[in-house]
Amino acid sequence: MGISSQPVWTTEPQASYQINSTAISANGQVCVLGTSQEYGNGDFSVFCYNQSGTLLWQDKIGEDIYQGVYWVAVSGNGQFAAAGGTLSQQGTDTGFLYAYDSATGKRLLDLQTQSRVNQVALSETGETLIAVAGNRLLLCVLKNGQYQLTDQYIYTDQYCQSCQLSADGCTAVVATTRSYDVTEGAAGTVGHFPIYGDKLQSPALYQAGAGLQRVAISYDGTWWAAASHDGKALAFCLELPTHPAWCYQPEDFTLSVAYAIAIQKGVDGAVYLVYGVNLAEESHGCLFAVKSAPSIPCTPMAIWQKNTQYDPNPGVNMDSQAIYATATDGQPEKSGQETPGNFYLIDVQSGETCWQLPTSLMNWPMAISADASAIFGASDNGRAYYWSSSEG
Repeated sequence: MGISSQPVWTTEPQASYQINSTAISANGQVCVLGTSQEYGNGDFSVFCYNQSGTLLWQDKIGEDIYQGVYWVAVSGNGQFAAAGGTLSQQGTDTGFLYAYDSATGKRLLDLQTQSRVNQVALSETGETLIAVAGNRLLLCVLKNGQYQLTDQYIYTDQYCQSCQLSADGCTAVVATTRSYDVTEGAAGTVGHFPIYGDKLQSPALYQAGAGLQRVAISYDGTWWAAASHDGKALAFCLELPTHPAWCYQPEDFTLSVAYAIAIQKGVDGAVYLVYGVNLAEESHGCLFAVKSAPSIPCTPMAIWQKNTQYDPNPGVNMDSQAIYATATDGQPEKSGQETPGNFYLIDVQSGETCWQLPTSLMNWPMAISADASAIFGASDNGRAYYWSSSEG
């Protein structure tokens, strides 16, 4: 089985708008995206498609709103979806968090937040939903057909960049960086939050010396990882949640911010981590893949590295068995214009590029189904792309 290099279908849901985030169900049959504009206003929407490219529904989130949809999620079983982002540039409730019945598009949660929602995540069944907005981690639980905000964790001096949720909905992880209005210097945290019932339990917090841009978690929730502003990858496990099991920082590179990271258990039981790093003074970026034993103590072993044509973006993801890794790239130029971009599919074991697809503008999201049968990505050129396996 292989995923074809040519998309099965593409679509342009709203001409001239960007697409900042995509999500795909575990079997590749439900796809969600949201339209946006990084520094502009518009009439943005959330869209849901099936595996054939048929539009199932569209939810318009407002007229002449600021930025729009920043992140989307879909439950593993494909029954529920969520979206978050920004509604206005000023005011006390500038962000939004919505959840949906994926079959009908009916809103099951309509929540305004004090800040932009930076990321949302759903469990396999969709019964658990988390999101980060400003200095808050939000927990919502499906009760009697509606999502209810049941708990939240408030950081005192941290801005929440990223969150992820284990498939069973029992573990949330969060990456933060010090709030922009605090002057003590760059620092961040990686938080591990057990979830029991409808409550967040006391977190295990690791204080890092640099801000953390993005977090990832394995399908079974036993390992998680964070990418830092100084180019490091930090890996954690349940055996010692308060401190990294290992850190990886490649030598002979002048590293900048790492925006993208994924971690999974392979079919061989080993832990695989892939992350993308911007390189200082270079127009291209680099992907690094690391392997380790599944229990500590363990030492990370570099297995491959690969240049990307432009800076890598958060579209680095892996399927649940670490067969494939996806990646996206592209960057704004100093003139304010964007470079072109690429979608990449890479064999995790060998590092071989299965295929590379160029686009006219930079690409941010690329999501692979848990069963490795399909991929859903999108570009700042306003188009979404769906790839599937020859057996899909």
